[in-house]
Amino acid sequence: MLFILLYNYVISCRCSHCEMPPFLSLQSFVAHLKTHLKEDKRGESVTCPFSCNNRDGSLKYISTPSALSQHLSKIHPTWLKRKYILSLPQMAGTASVSSTQEIAPPVLSQVPETPAFCPSFSNVQDFSQPSSSHIDQHSPLFDNLPEIAKFYLALEAKHLVPTVSVQRVCSGVANLSSLSHEAIAQTLRSKLSGVLPGEEIDANIYQVQVNDPVYNTHHNNIPGPDLATDYKRKLFYKINYQLQEAKEYRIGIDSTRDDLKIAYVHMRRTIELMLEDPSIQEQVDASLIQKVTYSTRFPGSVIKSYKDGSAYKKKAAATGRTKTIDIIFYCYR
Repeated sequence: MLFILLYNYVISCRCSHCEMPPFLSLQSFVAHLKTHLKEDKRGESVTCPFSCNNRDGSLKYISTPSALSQHLSKIHPTWLKRKYILSLPQMAGTASVSSTQEIAPPVLSQVPETPAFCPSFSNVQDFSQPSSSHIDQHSPLFDNLPEIAKFYLALEAKHLVPTVSVQRVCSGVANLSSLSHEAIAQTLRSKLSGVLPGEEIDANIYQVQVNDPVYNTHHNNIPGPDLATDYKRKLFYKINYQLQEAKEYRIGIDSTRDDLKIAYVHMRRTIELMLEDPSIQEQVDASLIQKVTYSTRFPGSVIKSYKDGSAYKKKAAATGRTKTIDIIFYCYR
């Protein structure tokens, strides 16, 4: 197999076991390698995508999908966190590389983080670290984020799906979008191979990636913001949806010696955020006007318990109105 790394950007990723075209993402390339290691293909083995060697200098071969996953997690723990851009048009100053050429794989620790010769990708944003707290809301790529963010927020807040499971859903969507783009890329190459030069075909394929809202919001190898990690999603919620995150406190130990914790949401700040919402403000204003009108028509019948909400609760029950505003201030787990 051929795996070319150029200044922290993967420009080609091709499997030597079959005739598949170069893959558009490192994740999809690894997923494809695992298909060669399924039970119905016993006896096949693949080398590490990073061309690892054994102690005797020979290439390291892996024969099961689980062994490949374990090797990547143990030996290359940051392989998913690096910034990769695959199958890009050939960049100025780089040589055209044939898929049959033998190239000595670079040592990842020696690869510089920022390619000085490639200013066209200087606007790629990286939110993988907490220090990257800015999201460019004026970017055209930002237009697709709110609807997709609402989907993940509903999973967590409405359907109470754990964060780990939400991340698995996100990773699954990313893999599915990669597989879709591989099929699209293969079709475009076959249809345009005799019409356009290879560089223009690659440029068109890349534009398809950039303009796909599902792909560009689930992959950090596309310029612009994304929602590929829990940190990035939480940051987006906090900026756009006024998220009031729960603070976790340890309150003791249970019978199995596990920690007992409480997730507490600050009450005052939650109410302040709620009252900043225009629709809530409208409801509050309307209720105050209604209260003044009622007191004017029936002197002496001032609703003294208005502030604690009991009067509103009784009125809602009497009139059969079921629309209420529920706030969970704290919960145990």
